[in-house]
Amino acid sequence: MNGTSFTGGFAALKKIGTVFLIPEPVPQFPNLEFPTPSGKIEIASSSAEADGHPRLPQPIADPRPVANRLRLLSPATPWLMNDSFANEARIAEEMGAASVALHPDDAAALGLTEGDEARLSNDTGEIVLKVKLSDDIRPGVALSHKGRWPKREANQANVNFLNPGHKTDMGESSSVHGVEVTVTPVAI
Repeated sequence: MNGTSFTGGFAALKKIGTVFLIPEPVPQFPNLEFPTPSGKIEIASSSAEADGHPRLPQPIADPRPVANRLRLLSPATPWLMNDSFANEARIAEEMGAASVALHPDDAAALGLTEGDEARLSNDTGEIVLKVKLSDDIRPGVALSHKGRWPKREANQANVNFLNPGHKTDMGESSSVHGVEVTVTPVAI
C-alpha cells in the first residue's frame, strides 16, 4: 500500500504488514543546503574548534584491547533497531537465543566451540551467552546484538550490563563500541 493515509484499523494493518506513508524517500538536504555558516558541508569546523576540539576530523581509534580481552560490538540485529519490539513473539523467535559471535581462532584459544556457553565480563558486570563461530568476525572482537529485554533473558541480563556508560569526546553520545570484555568458558 502506498499513499499518505491509512484506514482500516489494527486488523487491516496486521494483515497488510508494512505501510509506506510516502511513495518516495525524502532526502535530508534536498537542495544541498546545509545548516552551517557557509551553507556547505564543513569538514574544517570553526564551531568544533571553538568547543575545544580539533578543527579537522582526526583519525583516532581506541587502542587494541589488552591481552585476554576482546572488543565487544553490540549493533542492532536485522530484526530490531532498538529494544522497542523485543517482546513481540515473532521477532523474538527470529532473533533466537542471545549469543556472542567469535572468530574461530579466538574461540579455539579460549577453549570454546559452537554452542558452548561463555561468560563475558568486565568491571561493570557479566552475562552468559551461547557461542557462535563466524569467519566474518575479526580476531579480537566479540559481537552480541543489542535490543534484548533483561527480564526476558534466562540470566536476566543483556549486553548493557557490560557498558560502563562512558560518553564520547564529542556530542555526549554513548561509546558502546569501546567496551572490552574477558570471555571465559562457563563450567558445566
